[in-house]
Amino acid sequence: MIELIATATLTGFGLWLLFGVVSIASYPLIRNRLRTLHPAQSSVLLLCWLALPFVGSLFISCLLYWPELAIWLIDHHCHSDSCRQHAPSTPWALLPAMGLLAWVVFRVLRCYKLQYLPARRLAKQLMRVAIPRGNYYELSSPVPTAFTLGWLAPKIFISQGLKEQCDANDIACILDHEQGHRQRQDNLRHLLAWLLTAPLPKRWVQNMLDDHRLSCEQACDLIACGRVPPESVAETLLRVARLQGEQSSPAGSSAFADNHTELRIRALLSEPPTQLSASALIAMSVALLVLLMLLVNPVHYFLEHFQ
Repeated sequence: MIELIATATLTGFGLWLLFGVVSIASYPLIRNRLRTLHPAQSSVLLLCWLALPFVGSLFISCLLYWPELAIWLIDHHCHSDSCRQHAPSTPWALLPAMGLLAWVVFRVLRCYKLQYLPARRLAKQLMRVAIPRGNYYELSSPVPTAFTLGWLAPKIFISQGLKEQCDANDIACILDHEQGHRQRQDNLRHLLAWLLTAPLPKRWVQNMLDDHRLSCEQACDLIACGRVPPESVAETLLRVARLQGEQSSPAGSSAFADNHTELRIRALLSEPPTQLSASALIAMSVALLVLLMLLVNPVHYFLEHFQ
C-alpha cells in the first residue's frame, strides 16, 4: 500500500512539473495570438493554460490509479499469471515522492506567506482607518493611489492625495476600472495563478504571470470604456501613472496604474480586439482531452518499467 501511495504521489507531482515545463516551453507559440484577443477572454484562456499542468496531471493520475476508468486506454497485458486491471506501483518511488511533496508544500506555503498573509493583514488595518464613501473607501493619505484589495470580498481604496489631484471624471473612470477588478475577482485569479505554478521557479513563469495580470488590467480598462471613450481612459491612466511615479501597489492587490501602463494605453488606442468563437474553444478543449487520454498508456508502462 505504501508503495502504491508513493508511486501515485510521485506520478501526480512529477507530471505536474513535467507538464509545467512543457507549458512554459510552448507558451511563446501562443503568446502573440493571445494578445490579439479580447483581454477578458485572453485572461481566462491564460489562466486555463496555467491550470493545464495541474489539471492534466490530476486527470492522468486518476485514470492510472482507478484502473476501471482506463480500461480502454491501457493496452491489455499480464504480469506472471495475473491479467487483471491494475495501477502501476514501483518500490523506488518513496524517497522521490517525499522530496517532490516537500518541495510543492514549501512553494505553496511561500505563496501563502508572500501573497495571502500580507494582503489580509493590510486589509484589516486599512478597514480600521478608511472612510466609507459608498462603493469605495477613502484613505486619509497624501500619497496618490487607488487599488482593489482582498479576494472573496475585495474592497476599493482611493487616497485623498489622488482625489485632490484628479477631477470627478478621472475618479469615475478609476472607480469603473476598480469595480471591474472586483466583479471579475481578479485578485483571486492572480492568487490562483500563483498557486497553479507553485512547483516551478517563479522566474520561469514570470512572463505568463505578467501577461495574465496585463490582460486583467486591459479587461478592466475596457469596462471603464463603457462610460467614456477609450481616449479618456488612456488620459486618466497616464495622468495617474505620472502622479504615482515608481510607487508600487500592495501585495495581493490590483492597482489602477501600476502595471504595463504603456502597453495598456496602446491597446486602448488600437483597433477593438477579437474573440475566439465557441466552436474553436470546444475544438481546443476536445483536442487537449484526447491528448491527455493518449498519454495514459505511455505513462503506465513507463512506471512499470522501473518495477
